[in-house]
Amino acid sequence: MKSLLERTRKINKLLQKSEKVAYDEMSILLSTVIGANIYIVSKDGTLFGYALLDNFECDLMRDNVLLKERFPEHYVEWLLRINETSPNLSLDGGICAFSDGTPCLFNDKFTTIVPIHGVGERIGTLIRSPTP
Repeated sequence: MKSLLERTRKINKLLQKSEKVAYDEMSILLSTVIGANIYIVSKDGTLFGYALLDNFECDLMRDNVLLKERFPEHYVEWLLRINETSPNLSLDGGICAFSDGTPCLFNDKFTTIVPIHGVGERIGTLIRSPTP
């Protein structure tokens, strides 16, 4: 197991590598370091990049978000109301966030939301979603 310092250096090296952010590369590195699914989303809901730990994700997430490369509007509105890093968020009533009225297969899953700011404004959100 690599030390926290080694993992932090990898992230730092990637951030300093170029002026243009390689979101997929960043997502893969964060997924590996943190040990969870990672999604980087613009403030309008466009999926900039993602990485799935062990290729794990449910069919509803794949069909309603990943294939469309966009998060649903109601979910983006919820994300934008979160103004600081918020760990251990759970589903509201056990219902899937991406398919109205559908029970979630992973009720015990907790999500972390991290607002991303740049040049004094919100530019997106990092979503950390652990695998079961």
